[in-house]
Amino acid sequence: MFITVLFAQTLKSQTYNFDVEKLDVNNKPYQWILSFSPDMIESYPVVVDSTETHTGRYSLRLSKAKNTTSFGSCSIVIPSVYAGEEIVLRGFLKTKNVKNGYAGLWMRLDGKDKTLGFNNMSNRSIKGTNDWHEFSITLNFSEEVKNINVGACL
Repeated sequence: MFITVLFAQTLKSQTYNFDVEKLDVNNKPYQWILSFSPDMIESYPVVVDSTETHTGRYSLRLSKAKNTTSFGSCSIVIPSVYAGEEIVLRGFLKTKNVKNGYAGLWMRLDGKDKTLGFNNMSNRSIKGTNDWHEFSITLNFSEEVKNINVGACL
């Protein structure tokens, strides 16, 4: 099972690699965190994919290889320099053979000492095989937010 993800870049005042078109010297997506732990790297590897793309040259593919962790994810962290009452994450997902569990986007808003908002689409549980489709997550936003974490999970 795998998911392929591509995020639409709409923050024009800042340069973020949401569309994963910028790669570092190791051919990894610039600015992206591809796992939270060594076990997660082995269980749910994330790779740059040039064959399953929505737009552009690349997407990220997250697949299940082992059962040593319960989920895998990839993410990018954005310092909060924005104002408003809510924040919306939009991204495109394509899935193949997602059976046990689900695929989805995720967003977490970090404050100084606590999480201020979180959604990982567990209530929408994308399963099965699906062509590219745009999904979104909306969270309440405040000036207390220090970092915005966005990504995909399987």
